[in-house]
Amino acid sequence: MDKLVDFTDESLRDAVCERLCTDLGLHFPPERWSDLRRRVTAAAPELGYGSFRDCLQGLLADRLGQREMEVLASHLTVGETYFFRDPEIFSALEQQLLPDLIRCRRETTRRIRIWSVGCSSGEEAYSIAMTLAALLPDLEQWNVSVLASDINPKALAWGREGVYGNWSFRNPLPLYAQRCFLAQAGGRRAVVPRIKSLVSFAYLNLMDANYPAIETNTNAMDLVFCRNVLMYFHPQRVPQVLVRLADCLLEGGRLVVSPVENSLVENSLVDTLALTPCRLPQLVLFQKGALEAGSLPLAEFSPFFLPPESMSSGSESLVQTSVEAGTEEPFALAADSLPAAVPTAPSVSALPPLEALVRRTRELANRGLLAEALACCDELIARDKLDPAWAFLRASVLLELGELEAAATALHRSLYLDHDFVMAHFALANLLLGLGRRKEGRKHYRNALELTSALAPGQVLAEADGMSAGRLREIIEAALAAASEAKDGANGQPHSAKEMRI
Repeated sequence: MDKLVDFTDESLRDAVCERLCTDLGLHFPPERWSDLRRRVTAAAPELGYGSFRDCLQGLLADRLGQREMEVLASHLTVGETYFFRDPEIFSALEQQLLPDLIRCRRETTRRIRIWSVGCSSGEEAYSIAMTLAALLPDLEQWNVSVLASDINPKALAWGREGVYGNWSFRNPLPLYAQRCFLAQAGGRRAVVPRIKSLVSFAYLNLMDANYPAIETNTNAMDLVFCRNVLMYFHPQRVPQVLVRLADCLLEGGRLVVSPVENSLVENSLVDTLALTPCRLPQLVLFQKGALEAGSLPLAEFSPFFLPPESMSSGSESLVQTSVEAGTEEPFALAADSLPAAVPTAPSVSALPPLEALVRRTRELANRGLLAEALACCDELIARDKLDPAWAFLRASVLLELGELEAAATALHRSLYLDHDFVMAHFALANLLLGLGRRKEGRKHYRNALELTSALAPGQVLAEADGMSAGRLREIIEAALAAASEAKDGANGQPHSAKEMRI
């Protein structure tokens, strides 16, 4: 048998394993080599290779591109999940973690943010959303956000669809969850629109440096669920991932891993410093900061580039979805739209004054210090009134503060200064659609589409955090198709909370 095909060529095998570790964080020890060979063989045709040999050589030729990583992730990651997996975790969530958080927030911001990392097809994220909805009889008066991220785009697509077969219901559902599904043909069940509206799906590779960041919706989290993910990572990669996940949490926020990963996290705490074990009767969590830190802080915010169906303002959640009608989310954050996290070098003090102020503004926003970030935006505009980027940045902070009309005004100013500012058109379209001003929103989508059509597909757009013109065109076309199916509200006004929540 060919040594390459048999995967006994040590130098080749080690090089492939190192590449997968560097780009995807995945660890394949000797006992998993046969499994790796089988999975890479299955991925070869989809990657355009005629043989296992050619596929290995191709993987080592250049750094993996976005498409190659997505295909490999769909074959190499394990998508084993189902609703309410690990009952002790959901028991703690229902009986202690969420009630404590709700009491803390009820008289203040009424905002709760949770992240399901490595969500696969979304059962965990929806289980969290169902638990939240059951504990909040006044859900419509809250701004609840459950982010579901994964490296497998196929799994994310299944999650967005929200329709599941019997294999996803291996655990008995709590009574409140049984009411969260609609019967479908063939015995399948669909998550009801009210729950779907709480969950947003996005591609995210934990090896990338694009979290925490306001643009990827990965900062200022109350709870981060990262269960049955770290166990597949190379041990040397785990501490750096934990550092970043800890940075995504608010002070006092909690990281939840699977019981088998507790020791993996505890062994890495000497490197993270930010996480402290918190032992409940049947569960170990990891809290950011000291256990005596007291109640959870209140500074939270949502992402700037929100799809219209998940925006909220005050007590009204601007969302209108319907499983029965077959509607889908207009788009989700694309992998190549995810921004880099706050850079670590050079230091702010070493930067030119204007660039240092920009860095400071983004750092403040990412920490949830929005009033301070807004003041920095105003200073940027005072220094250079003709730069559209500063009005664009100011709009992002205003949106986090819930000042939607003011954010729209800032985006209009940005476009007044540069009518060809693609991302300003795109962001304003999302915002206007969320406010019920659908005709105006579609106009800005079309403006952005026209502008990107004149650019090379691979050209990176200004203020787009790496997103290419071609990728944005795909997103806008999908959003326009979805928006054309929806009816405008009366006189262009937002729908009522009852209509939007269904």
